[in-house]
Amino acid sequence: MNGGFAAAVLPVTVSLIGDVFEEPKAKMNSIGAVLGMYFLGAAAATAIGGGLSFIGSWRYVYLTYGIAEFILVVLIYKFLTFREGTVDKLSFREAYGDAISHSDLLRTVSLLFLVGFTVFGSFTYLGDYLVQQTGYNLLSVGLILTLFGLAAFAGGRNTGSLKEKVGSKILVIAGVLGLVSLLIVSYWLGIYFVLPALVGFGLAFVILQATIITTAQQYLPTKSGTVMSLASFNMFVGGAVGVFTNRIILNQLGYQGLFMVAGLAILTVGILAFLIISPYSD
Repeated sequence: MNGGFAAAVLPVTVSLIGDVFEEPKAKMNSIGAVLGMYFLGAAAATAIGGGLSFIGSWRYVYLTYGIAEFILVVLIYKFLTFREGTVDKLSFREAYGDAISHSDLLRTVSLLFLVGFTVFGSFTYLGDYLVQQTGYNLLSVGLILTLFGLAAFAGGRNTGSLKEKVGSKILVIAGVLGLVSLLIVSYWLGIYFVLPALVGFGLAFVILQATIITTAQQYLPTKSGTVMSLASFNMFVGGAVGVFTNRIILNQLGYQGLFMVAGLAILTVGILAFLIISPYSD
C-alpha cells in the first residue's frame, strides 16, 4: 500500500515539470533538481533511520516516517493548488495506447530499468558494506552516504546546462564516471577514496536519469504523466530485480563482484543512452 501511493509522488511531480517548462534546458535542470532532491532525501533517510535505530529501536524508524508522511499530506493539501483532471474516466487502453506503440519511447524508458538495477540494486547494500569496511555505526555511515544525494542534487540542477554545452557525449562520460566510481568502491582503498567516489556515482546517476526522462517526455509532450508512469515502472522494477540479483551475486562473488557488476551496468546505460538519444537531441 505504501509503495502504491508513495511511488506515485515522483511521476506526478516530474509530469508537472513537463507541463510548466517548455524550454529543454530549463526542463532538464528542473527535473534534475527534483531527482537530486529526491535522492538526497533517500540518502539522508539512511542517516536519520540509522540515528533512530542507534538511540532507540528500529520501530522508531517506521513510526517517525509514518508521522512524517501524514504531515506531508496535510501540507500538500493546505498549500498546493490543484487543477481539474484531463480525463473523465480512467481507461488504461486510452492512456497507454499511444505510449506502448511508440517504439522510441519504449526503448528510452527501458533504459531506466538498468538505472534502477544499478542504483537501487547496489545502494541497498552500500550501507552494510561501509559498516563492514569501516566499523562505523549506522548513523555515521548514513551521513557518509548523504554525499551521494548531495552530489545528485547539485549535479541535477545543472544537468540541462551541461547537456547543452557538452552534447549527448555527456551520457557516455556519465557512464564512465559511474563505472570508475563503483570500481573505487569495489577495490577498497580507504574511506577517503570512497567519499569522492560517492560524489561521482551521484553525478553519474542524475545526469543519466534526468536526460533519459526529459527525452522520454519529448516523445509524447501531451502525455507526460503516462510517460512518467512508464519511466517509474521501469526504474522501480529494475531496482527490485537489482536487489534480488545482487543478493545472489553477493553470495557468489562478494561485495567486490556486486559493485563491479553495477559499474558495468551503469556504463552500459551511458553507451546505450548515447546511441538511442543522441540522434534526437543534438
